[in-house]
Amino acid sequence: MTILIHYAEIALKGKNRAFFERKLLENIKGKFEEIKDARVKKLRGRIILALPQQEIGKAEVKRRLKQVFGIAWFAFALRIESKLEKIKTLVKQSAQKISSKQTFAIRVKRADKSFPLQSSKVEQILGKLVEDITKATVNLTKPDKTLFLEINQEQTFVFWEKIKGLGGLPVGVSGKVICLFSGGIDSAVAAYLLAKRGAKPILVHFSAIPVQKVKKNKIIKIYKKLQKYIGETKLYIIPYDYFQLSLLENSTPEVLRSSPRGWNPRYEVLLFRRFMRKVAEKIAQKEKAQAIATGDSLGQVASQTLENLAIFDKGAGLPIFRPLLGYDKQEIVNLAKKIGTYQLSILPYKDCCSIIQKTPITRGKLDKIAKLEKEIEMEKIVERSLKDLTMAV
Repeated sequence: MTILIHYAEIALKGKNRAFFERKLLENIKGKFEEIKDARVKKLRGRIILALPQQEIGKAEVKRRLKQVFGIAWFAFALRIESKLEKIKTLVKQSAQKISSKQTFAIRVKRADKSFPLQSSKVEQILGKLVEDITKATVNLTKPDKTLFLEINQEQTFVFWEKIKGLGGLPVGVSGKVICLFSGGIDSAVAAYLLAKRGAKPILVHFSAIPVQKVKKNKIIKIYKKLQKYIGETKLYIIPYDYFQLSLLENSTPEVLRSSPRGWNPRYEVLLFRRFMRKVAEKIAQKEKAQAIATGDSLGQVASQTLENLAIFDKGAGLPIFRPLLGYDKQEIVNLAKKIGTYQLSILPYKDCCSIIQKTPITRGKLDKIAKLEKEIEMEKIVERSLKDLTMAV
């Protein structure tokens, strides 16, 4: 079984192109690593995947390749030596799929410019050949069937259908990003979109329940679903307990009490988000990650107003990425359904956000946040939480 694979954006990478191509080859190989005789080869501007047909079917190949970022399109192809008479023989065989009542077109791409005939001339020759054999009519505008040919230096590939890939860049070419991962709809989609731009997402989940229970619920299921797109990656699970206890133990009554003169407890969400960011920064140092990402969508909820996003970012030592910033909720839901995380994300789960203040302030003040962080000894909370982290396996 021969699969012809094309990429688009990678071709524009100039001197760095070889690096992007190698990573794409590596990611494709990883999808078929259990198949002993699988072979991946790079040609100019395209990749050839050869698989033993007795070990894997076309439907499964299609499913796997549609999970690889960096692929513009791919096709199940027949190949023949790049000599006109041999090409004509293969086209005669392929033409059996065209009935006399159908219209058809021949599309030729001559990647090897040393081939003696131009693409248009080859199309004319092969079109006349198919027309004589099938009695079908040529239609270059909207044919019932299109036969594609790519003529390379050594081989010519013949195929009927271009199957659209995910596009984007190969995962791993853009460095590592720490992704805050709640298990809700948004964070999974944010990780997916980062991977599409070549980043390697490393997931960090803050757990309000015992770790062993986390390892049996939807968090791990979503994590495994995402791995089909982003490849093998890490999932850090951070306990929420120390943050919660510090609020209760270290805060004065005035801080916890809602009053005109005291601190408003509606700041709790902003404080917790700052805690998550600080933990993420520490993990980024360990992982040598270059940015932090969230599933924030501007104005979607009270904690995601422009003022509150600015509070989250203030003092950060790394860039903060928000892939969903301009998406509305329905757009995010649609994408979650497309990648298969939606039904998992809506399963019941007691996450941290469900047990803290439900109505956060919409325009927080940084000076009040700074005062509270000092009050509860935020840096100590971060260090204690990191000591008790665990990894999903």
